[in-house]
Amino acid sequence: MFCSQWFLTMFSYRFPLDVVFRIYDHVLANGIEAIFGFSIALLHKNEETLLKMKFDEILGFLNMKLFDIYKVEGEGDAPPTYKVDEFIRDAVSLRISSFMLDNYAHEYEELMRETHKNALEKDELRNTNRVLAAKVKELEENLSQISTEHIEILNELVKQRLRNEEMEEQLVRYKLLYAEAMHQNEDAGSSHRLSQATTNSAHRGSNRASSNRGSTT
Repeated sequence: MFCSQWFLTMFSYRFPLDVVFRIYDHVLANGIEAIFGFSIALLHKNEETLLKMKFDEILGFLNMKLFDIYKVEGEGDAPPTYKVDEFIRDAVSLRISSFMLDNYAHEYEELMRETHKNALEKDELRNTNRVLAAKVKELEENLSQISTEHIEILNELVKQRLRNEEMEEQLVRYKLLYAEAMHQNEDAGSSHRLSQATTNSAHRGSNRASSNRGSTT
């Protein structure tokens, strides 16, 4: 984000011209890899200051005040000067070669592949989670429907049980009525037999009396 201006403009967008000329000389003499040395030297020189800042403060510092660490204020109205030789020595001392940059590039590519792999795994997990969530929702809907049907069946069972109990009560009542009717029928039969027996006994007594009168005559 902030380094793009350094690399695209070769530090010429804001740095003093005498510093920019020295940077160009070093890059032309040692190759484009040298620009990384200047970038790292600036960050390393300002490390303590950067670590004390917040993120929004860091961006402003990198764009405006990064090279102030090498500034020497002039006396009176004299313009400030810069410790260019010290800056060049700091950058050259880092010894950044194309081989090192290739290694860093391979490490970065490997890191990106691993990150991409993790991203793919996360996407697969998200898709799996989405499918499972849909299945869970479907199962919950089925469970809700089954619960509703179960409640309806229970209601029907309760109603049927109530009807059965009502029918059992009616059956008991009919049995009692039948038993009472049978008892009354038996009582009526007993009374009839007793009356019949009394009548027969009276007839036999009358016949016996008639026979006795006939014998006497």
